Amino acid sequence: MKYILAHDLGTSGDKAALFTLEGKLAAEASAGYSPSYADGNIVEEEPGDWWEAFCRSTRELLESHEVRRSEIACVSFSGQMNCCLPVDSSGEPLRKAMIWADQRAVDEARRLASAVDLRDMYAISGHRIGPSYAISKMMWFKERESGLYKRTAKFLQAKDYLVFRLTGVMVTDFSDASHVGVFDLAAKCWSKDLLGAAGIDGSLLPEPLPSTTVVGTIGNVAASECGLLTGTPVVIGGGDGCCATTGAGIWETGHAYATLGTSAWVATLSTKPIIDPQMRTYNFVHLDGELFEGCGAMQSAGLALQWAIDSFCQADKDAAERRGASVYEELGERVRAVPPGSRGLYFLPYLLGERSPWWNPEAKACFIGLTPKHGRDEMIRAVMEGVAYNLRTIIEIFCSSAPVDDLRIIGGGARNVAWLDILADLWKSPLLVLEHLEHATSIGAALCGGIGIGVFKDFSSASRMNGVRAKIAPNLESGALYDRRYLTFLNIYRALENVAFVKEQ
Repeated sequence: MKYILAHDLGTSGDKAALFTLEGKLAAEASAGYSPSYADGNIVEEEPGDWWEAFCRSTRELLESHEVRRSEIACVSFSGQMNCCLPVDSSGEPLRKAMIWADQRAVDEARRLASAVDLRDMYAISGHRIGPSYAISKMMWFKERESGLYKRTAKFLQAKDYLVFRLTGVMVTDFSDASHVGVFDLAAKCWSKDLLGAAGIDGSLLPEPLPSTTVVGTIGNVAASECGLLTGTPVVIGGGDGCCATTGAGIWETGHAYATLGTSAWVATLSTKPIIDPQMRTYNFVHLDGELFEGCGAMQSAGLALQWAIDSFCQADKDAAERRGASVYEELGERVRAVPPGSRGLYFLPYLLGERSPWWNPEAKACFIGLTPKHGRDEMIRAVMEGVAYNLRTIIEIFCSSAPVDDLRIIGGGARNVAWLDILADLWKSPLLVLEHLEHATSIGAALCGGIGIGVFKDFSSASRMNGVRAKIAPNLESGALYDRRYLTFLNIYRALENVAFVKEQ
């Protein structure tokens, strides 16, 4: 045995990654698929596409890197969270999966919110309720497709469906279960009270297990389809957000990390759920099954910067492409020439509404303070600062209850050095930039697999699998300036919070 095979089942594709038994990334391959979108905030995926992508990426990885099937010690998973896939008693999907981005269940979420005390729900599950949560989608399915609901044997998450295809076992793990909306964090089981309020039969939810559990082995039919060896152990793994935490080297309390991608989030670990009085953040059970993960996510981070560059810098993009250069690097140099604070310009990065800390789907993005002295470079810097301001609110929530010694950073946005400088200054914290910026979820899945089969002792192996390659120190003078401007940023949001926008017909 030479390798752990980790699969990261995302929104637009499956990425297969091979890790050595020493924890080194050896090779990777991927296979894509696409969600289907429809009016009414409907976003669905075919579970058969997940399986096909799993098989294609696995075969490509084995064949292109000349890996023998007998060299795979186990298979483990990271997967997109908050799916709703009903299957019958034979495991056959009864409909397309409603994925995390599907928000059709608005009425059901409101009905559940009116049936329970929201603070009690938050204290039990660590979550607010909303249409994106799997429990709201289950309620929608029960009411709108009742005939199929009566045939449902289990509701599965994305990775759990692949585990079933491989092993014939229908289970889930604590991390995925704790994001459904009705999981009792303290007892680590489904909450009878919350399920009762939702009107969902608890027997339809799979048994939750620790993320390192070997749930079975690959069967003959699955082996012939995916190219792996019959009898290969399968470890359940975890939800992608929780896998990313461990893959970022966060395996004990006192540390936190930020992911700077299309969206962004900050997460930290604690010995008990981080219960914010204003319910601005939420909680998962960590992959180790003992600690808890506090998380706060914002909708538009890299998306906001991409929007600004597409809107204001098309000529720069075209010129950079002709030279084979990166427009982000070139604009980064220009952004550095703009003083901290963007000469008094602010940007609220709420292109898609906002989750943490405001939980306001109607929030809008805007520039505030524009004058003739502001140009494109000030606007680009203001966008970077706006994302950093919003993430700072989440960091402060966690620091108030769980002191953080350092902040690690991953995600594609972490390749932007100018943005890293802004983050360090505005957060007044050293930033630890990791070696693998975009493989944290796969690393987390591989750790689950390695621990499950006894190759790794515990999650402390995360430190050597994704080490620190750079440290960005904050500029204290800039930090003091940002302290004052941060208060103004918060006041701007509050002043605009109740502004009513006329909706287009």
